[in-house]
Amino acid sequence: MKLMEGLKVAWKDPVLSKVIATGVVAAIIAIGGYLLAFWPSVRSCMAESWSVAISTTAVSNWLLAVMIWW
Repeated sequence: MKLMEGLKVAWKDPVLSKVIATGVVAAIIAIGGYLLAFWPSVRSCMAESWSVAISTTAVSNWLLAVMIWW
């Protein structure tokens, strides 16, 4: 019962309620991604992004990405 009481107290705090809600939504998205088998695609996309970010060129790739983003 102390867990539920603690959650009720935390839920009344405006910041902690948003943190808890974000955690719940993130957990639902992670479970949904796992069940729909999206994680291999996410992992390969992140690996490709990392390899591009650390590869060497005349201008740093992270700098190019920042310039394109802005």
